[in-house]
Amino acid sequence: MLVRPRYAAGRTDVVTGYSVAERPCKGERAVWFGGNSLGRDLALPKLRAEWESTPDSAVSAVAEWNAAARNRRPVSPGRETLQPSAELWNKYANDIHALREKLATTGHDDHAAWAQAARETSAAFGAWSRRIEPTPGPLADAARELAKSAQLRRYPLCPAVSLPSARGATMILLAATSKSDYAAYALMFRQLAQTARAIHDMHKATDDLRRVRGLASAVRAASKVVEASATAQTLKAQPMSMETLRQQHPEASEEALRSRLLVERSRGGSPLPPVLTKPDTAQLQAAQSRTEETHRQNNPGIEP
Repeated sequence: MLVRPRYAAGRTDVVTGYSVAERPCKGERAVWFGGNSLGRDLALPKLRAEWESTPDSAVSAVAEWNAAARNRRPVSPGRETLQPSAELWNKYANDIHALREKLATTGHDDHAAWAQAARETSAAFGAWSRRIEPTPGPLADAARELAKSAQLRRYPLCPAVSLPSARGATMILLAATSKSDYAAYALMFRQLAQTARAIHDMHKATDDLRRVRGLASAVRAASKVVEASATAQTLKAQPMSMETLRQQHPEASEEALRSRLLVERSRGGSPLPPVLTKPDTAQLQAAQSRTEETHRQNNPGIEP
């Protein structure tokens, strides 16, 4: 994405708005959209109302805006470059739990509070989609459905009920890497899914059946994706042992089992067939001859 600031008249140190565009292909022009045209809750004054502001942070922010305007790298890469700690995972999962607990006592007529919860939960699902979906899939769909619940015709200055923030979940999901503990992922998703369910129940109580159907199907599909990913990670993380191999392949020799164990531990998974037996020398020589002959036919002039 491309980002450019809108400066106050005659100033380069006061930013009053912004525009974003998808980076165009060669020969094409960028199409810019102001934050307010993307969504009224994405206007810069609306975003700033929820951010901490100090003179030092304002100076740092202007430096980053100027770098973005020139399409340069961030001046001061921050916490998004660090591997999140286990304490941060727990903290932000607890923040979402606190948000869900507060929603349980929030009136259905406090539209601003529910829109805030939907917006922040949508952002977390969107961040999760970027981490594990090569192309937008069920997690992105869940983010899109939740974002619809965040749109209001009118935005009051603040919700009637002050809610805990779930923005930390988005930050940590964007910063997470494959080295992160998958149990932390699972806990975070459970809290996010329960918050989405609370928003679903709010729509159900107010007879908004379109939103009920959309959220129910989207969160259900997202849960299946995360569950499948968790299963794959669990299987990958399980250490392979000789005892496990003996149970899986009781007919195999000790030599064959040791060979398979070395392969699995070195490559993180077995490329061998499920049935493991002691190889026959004659069969191996015949298979090698067939492989070399196939190579010569398919690649004339190239030695196997």
